[in-house]
Amino acid sequence: MAMIDTTRDKEQLAAPSPEAALLLACLRARLVETAKPDVLVVMDWDSFLRLAIRHRMVPAVRHVLEPVADSIPRPAWENIRDAALGIAAANERWMAELKYLLKELGQNNIPCMVLRGLPLSQQLYGNIHSRQISDLDILVHREDAVRAMTVLSGAGYEPMFRLNETQARAYVRFRIERTYLRTAKHMAVDLHWRAMPRVFELTADEHLWSGAQPRDVEGVRMLAPDKEGSLLLVFAHGTKHGWDRFAQVLDLAMSLRDASAEEIRQVVDRAGRQGYRLACLLGLGLCRDLAGLGEPTDLLEEAAETPMIRETTEQIREWLLSSDEVWGRGGQERKLLGCVLERASSKARYYVDEVLKPTGIEVEKISLPRPLWFLYYVIRAARLAGKAVWRPLIRRRRAL
Repeated sequence: MAMIDTTRDKEQLAAPSPEAALLLACLRARLVETAKPDVLVVMDWDSFLRLAIRHRMVPAVRHVLEPVADSIPRPAWENIRDAALGIAAANERWMAELKYLLKELGQNNIPCMVLRGLPLSQQLYGNIHSRQISDLDILVHREDAVRAMTVLSGAGYEPMFRLNETQARAYVRFRIERTYLRTAKHMAVDLHWRAMPRVFELTADEHLWSGAQPRDVEGVRMLAPDKEGSLLLVFAHGTKHGWDRFAQVLDLAMSLRDASAEEIRQVVDRAGRQGYRLACLLGLGLCRDLAGLGEPTDLLEEAAETPMIRETTEQIREWLLSSDEVWGRGGQERKLLGCVLERASSKARYYVDEVLKPTGIEVEKISLPRPLWFLYYVIRAARLAGKAVWRPLIRRRRAL
């Protein structure tokens, strides 16, 4: 088990508002069960709950504050408790929906793996209620992606973008996932045929599939990543989203807490061979500064001694502890990408993909036979060029 440094300088971790300070204290106390937050001061409890919801920390907040609920104004505590119970009830619905979808995919002989979500909650927190989720992430093999789309459509889900079979195959060629919505149940499913975009692929999909293990979650048998694959995905997911929520840091800190120092080194070394050692060091630095992670000391010292990692960690921490700002909304994640994409080829691929790779918008516009799929790149470039030309003209006309 990785050691937790509970004596870290509190002044260094001081937050700019009582609400953010308490949320940070809850993160640390959730990681170290014996710790209790000592910042129960007069504050705006409604603002605190909004902040906890934004950072998807409500279940952790309830878990930590329940023993000291008598110190909290009764209406405020009831709001926190009710929000957590609402998330727990929602997760029960997600579990029922996942069970149904796994059955449908199984009946159509489509192997699948459940990423993050409910299996990760069970793995890290011991139940499916203690981690807020917003969708289901299901990974299938690329050759099964179009058939899996048909299964989801037959199960009552509406896909993003209206595509025929030829367009769907083109979409699989260009993208890594497709979102399906079930509005009546407020459900969303991200169907993946690649776990992460190539530029955030800390581990190859082949490694995930080869190491995947059957797991029982609330009596439902499902395939999920093994411990190493799960940890790599947590690193990758936080990196992809710019570590924009405390919950991402908590997930990583909980994963690291339950791993030995040697296991963590092996994971970082594996990611390093893919060109993502800095991405892992950034995650470790955030867990050290925000959650008090104390081991492995050699990797934490490496993170602290790497100027780019240290500066980026401080900037993300500053934004996370701000009650008024949302990290990433102003494009701050661009600096993060410059930090974690070590190879020039990865940086080039990211920006090329962002600008030129066709999206569902282009694929939906016209159905092209396979030999002409390259034209989707032309359509994409033409659409972006049109936006670049017409938007300034429209703004000028409106200004007049």
